[in-house]
Amino acid sequence: MLRCSPLLLLLTMTMMMMIVRRSLSFCIPPSFSLSHVSSRLLSTGVLAGENFEATTTTKKAFPITKPPSEPFISSLKEKYDPSITYDAIIIGGGHAGCEALYAASKCARSRVLLVTQRLDTVGELSCNPSVGGIGKGHLVREIDALDGVMGRAADDGCCHFRMLNERKGTAVRGPRGQMDRDLYKKAVQKIIGERPNIDFCEGGVSDLVMEGSGGSKAVLGVVTAGGERLSGGSVVVTTGTFLGGTLMCGLERYAGGRHLRDSEEVEPPSNALSQTFRSLGFDIGRLKTGTPPRLNGDTINYDILDRQPSDPHPSGFSHVRQFRGSPLPLEGGFITCYKSATNERTHRLCLDYEHLLPRYDGGGGE
Repeated sequence: MLRCSPLLLLLTMTMMMMIVRRSLSFCIPPSFSLSHVSSRLLSTGVLAGENFEATTTTKKAFPITKPPSEPFISSLKEKYDPSITYDAIIIGGGHAGCEALYAASKCARSRVLLVTQRLDTVGELSCNPSVGGIGKGHLVREIDALDGVMGRAADDGCCHFRMLNERKGTAVRGPRGQMDRDLYKKAVQKIIGERPNIDFCEGGVSDLVMEGSGGSKAVLGVVTAGGERLSGGSVVVTTGTFLGGTLMCGLERYAGGRHLRDSEEVEPPSNALSQTFRSLGFDIGRLKTGTPPRLNGDTINYDILDRQPSDPHPSGFSHVRQFRGSPLPLEGGFITCYKSATNERTHRLCLDYEHLLPRYDGGGGE
């Protein structure tokens, strides 16, 4: 019998409800490359303020010091036993999946399995490489209070930290950290990889194993994309943007969970599992997320932007680190961020290309 504390169960359920999302949208006109977008915006001065003209644009070397980061090599290796019944099987290795996996592994005498398409992307920061902010920073610290993963990993990968709303009362302040994506992912994989009772299976999930009929069906495990049946006492689904996921770039629309980093390749969506949920009577909807285009740092004139240095003595997210008074690992080598503002020309450019935005409304989530 698998026994788990109410707090750990609450953590798993909360993370599933908060983070599981369905589709990823890229609001970039299809006729523009990312470098074209950044060059056009900067050459017309739309990112810099009303008095900035094209004649003042200069290309400068990126003036910040990147924190030390070795080329990323996944520390997770595939290892599982299809002959046993796992206490819990976690589908998906994103934020919610890692929290559920770690929480389940701390239950008494448990043996848990993570099934995910790629082990090298476990803990990946897919869209905006930052953690926390107004409201969201509180959630990260609450997860940490329940001995979750995100707070510790964020401290290890943090290269810039600010406490937002610091002039206001403590209840509305929001810790926010910019992440080195490789260091964050490395920290997540280290935390879950050190648990001896966690196994890893690299592959997709196409179906659930069930018994019973009508409203009394019970889930007994999963079926992988390769047809292998894996048994589990509980199954936690944290498929995020992959469950029947659709990617949109301008008016172009195609199936996928997300783009691989710095690549045109797409990770496949979980369409078969989506059909399983439909057959069970679940309504499948769609929530939109958006990823901003990345700007080439060499095309930005930093002299006309507002500097936003990191807090000199950041508190971070981990309660244990704060109580010990330990500094963040990259403290002393934090980067400086820069802030710009929109203006009338920015707004006009957006309106001129509004007709090229993705059509993600309607369709019943299809």
